[in-house]
Formats: sequence, C-alpha cells, structure tokens
Amino acid sequence: MNRDFPARHVINVIAPQLLDNAAAVSGWLSMADAVRLFALINIGATDITVDAKIQQATSAAGANAKDITGAAITQYTANDDNKFASIDLEAAALDINNGFYFVQLSITAGDGTVGAYASASIIRECRHMPATQPAAYKEKVVVAG
Repeated sequence: MNRDFPARHVINVIAPQLLDNAAAVSGWLSMADAVRLFALINIGATDITVDAKIQQATSAAGANAKDITGAAITQYTANDDNKFASIDLEAAALDINNGFYFVQLSITAGDGTVGAYASASIIRECRHMPATQPAAYKEKVVVAG
C-alpha cells in the first residue's frame, strides 16, 4: 500500500462549473520537481463540444504558452453526457531544454443552449517528499488495514 499519497503528490483542481462558449483553466503549475502529471477531466450534462488539453509555458504567468503534442483528449460531443477522460503526462515530454517548466490544464466548451458541466482533478507526482499542497487542499484521510 502506498501510504505516502498525497505526501509525494500535489493535488490541484478545476472546480465544478458550467461552461458555455468559455474555458476553465487550472492555472500554471510548476513541473520543476515533478515526475509526471495526471489529469482527470469530468463532463456532466452537455449539449455542446468540449475539448481539454495541457499546455506548457516558461513562467508561472504563462509566458510563451504552447500546446504539448499529444496532450489533448478526443473532443466530447453534445451526446457525451456524464463521461470522463484522463491525460497522463510525463515531465520528460515538456520542452525542458527551452525552459518550459510550467503546465496548465485547459477545458474549453463550445457555444450551446445550456453548456457543459465540467471539473477536473490534477495530480502531480513529485520527486521529493513532502510535497506542499495548495491552500484549497483541506485534508488527508488514510484508512489502513
């Protein structure tokens, strides 16, 4: 049993929200001490297309932002209610040689009548322990046998 979860993992989220002709982003997350990132994208009721991707940048402000090849889901359609997808990204896939150490998850919804309910969980696996959690992280519960 891996009892260091989340001590070696940093957990971020895109809070549940209704998107219509809009995007929701995680904010820029440092991958400098990360091994990999796992994003779980959740889509509830929708009547539009929804895209999600991970982008990389050279600063926490998003300087020189660009897409990461292959780090995008197949587009959801208006019939994809209550589905989820994931993106598993190794830090080695970033353009580290050119200073791209920051990533963000972006969920973009098309223009519909109602929109799409969306949320995401982003888990970064760090090289060192303990990992510092964001302020919104409330508690860790461990159940061991």
